[in-house]
Amino acid sequence: GVITSNILSPQIDMQTQIKDLKIETLSLPTSQGQVKLNLDRFQFVGQIFGRQLQLDLNVPFSNKDKFSIKAQARDFNPLVLLPLISLPLPPNDTYATVSGDVDLSADTLRLQKLTGSIQVDNVLLQRSSQFLKLKKPSTLIFNKGLQKMTPLELVGSEQNLRVMLKNGSSSDLMIDGRIFLRPLQFLVPFSDNLSGIAEISCLLDLSADRLSLNGEGLIDSASFSMKGFKYPINDI
Repeated sequence: GVITSNILSPQIDMQTQIKDLKIETLSLPTSQGQVKLNLDRFQFVGQIFGRQLQLDLNVPFSNKDKFSIKAQARDFNPLVLLPLISLPLPPNDTYATVSGDVDLSADTLRLQKLTGSIQVDNVLLQRSSQFLKLKKPSTLIFNKGLQKMTPLELVGSEQNLRVMLKNGSSSDLMIDGRIFLRPLQFLVPFSDNLSGIAEISCLLDLSADRLSLNGEGLIDSASFSMKGFKYPINDI
């Protein structure tokens, strides 16, 4: 890499490559790209985990520049990023993949300021025979906030999850569905086993600075056991 200019205005421009990366027991393909860093912005352009994710990211530190992200995901496994938020990798029989494109920009990094689009081509979450899969591609259009979207519907194995804009609103997302809990066990890291069915119907408000979620949910025929405890909790 090269560091130029004086100490009061540093400029870092370097090529990076990460090889032989292993997270817990999972070996990952090579990641590489170019990193630029100065007092005004951070920029990364490159490929993550082979060609699973191609990314062009610009994060401003001042009002001299604006936030932008262009990304292309092809069979990208988002579960490999769980350790970054202090969650362990899921069991070996759990698999996820995402494909799509992102092209967003904003003067400030706020949801209400975003302009551009997100195209979701494929989503799959599977554990053993239980799975949720995107029924058809979905497009989200932003113009200083989410303006419209094609309903995003996941279906499979006697379960479904639907996300769509409320009629006449560009700030309220309706989320409803019936899903099995077992594929989501990775979200409860202290659990040894999790099963059952969750039914949800809620409204996510995107207009406020802080996201607001209101609605109702039901958990049926659930069984839960914690690591280190002999007896499970059944029929929740």
